[in-house]
Amino acid sequence: SRPWGGRGGVSQVCSVPPAMCPHRSIEDCLPPLCDFPSKRLSASRRKQYYIIQAIRNSDLIPRAKGRKSLQRLENTRYLMTLLEQDECSSADEELSHSAPPSIFTEACNNETYVEIWNDFMNRSGEEQERVLLYLEEEARKKHKRNLPVKNEDKWK
Repeated sequence: SRPWGGRGGVSQVCSVPPAMCPHRSIEDCLPPLCDFPSKRLSASRRKQYYIIQAIRNSDLIPRAKGRKSLQRLENTRYLMTLLEQDECSSADEELSHSAPPSIFTEACNNETYVEIWNDFMNRSGEEQERVLLYLEEEARKKHKRNLPVKNEDKWK
């Protein structure tokens, strides 16, 4: 009932097989809109409709998602703003004085770190939590190993 993969509440498109328009422009190949059966829309109007549909169906406009997905999306956006700010500030610093790059800048410029980060961000919220808990536990173990042992604790 949804030939072009639309969702409920979104305007649906009439189905025209792509093979029926092999050598015409893309505007001519676009099928007419089902919402306006009596009107013949111009090619530019149809093109605009499909662009709007593509944006609506993309991740540029977040749809209602689960709490954890929205949190990950918000975290990603926050990190992107930090990256943009860091890039701007590092460009300003280069003009005034050369300071060592921040840890965040180094991580973003290191392909291995970026690969690991992307892998982490593509995991589900539960998997991300497990990874973070594991890393926290490892940090605690390392910290305990590095603590100096008191003399009285050695003999007990």
